[in-house]
Amino acid sequence: MRFPVVDRGYPNAIEVNEFVDFVKRLPQDAWLHFHCAGGQGRTTLFLCVLEMMLNPAKTSTEIMRQQEILGGVNLYDPEGYYIAHPEKIKDAQLRLKFFLDFHQ
Repeated sequence: MRFPVVDRGYPNAIEVNEFVDFVKRLPQDAWLHFHCAGGQGRTTLFLCVLEMMLNPAKTSTEIMRQQEILGGVNLYDPEGYYIAHPEKIKDAQLRLKFFLDFHQ
């Protein structure tokens, strides 16, 4: 399944609903493979959203830290991750806001 989120972006309401519906229809033992062109921001974001759906008792911090350890970016630190690319910081801040709003 493809979710066409632009580079440095986050899913819109339609894409979120499609992703949630997709996950709800999966068999319990399904394996998923996530990737984007960079393999960092969007991949980490979608993995975090999946983790929220599968483990709603986990905190945002726990979920983000787990994904960072697995090789993703620290979504809580957009300035730190993109320090070499300040033009990307605003997008990363918006992605963080999306994540926190979704988790609530």
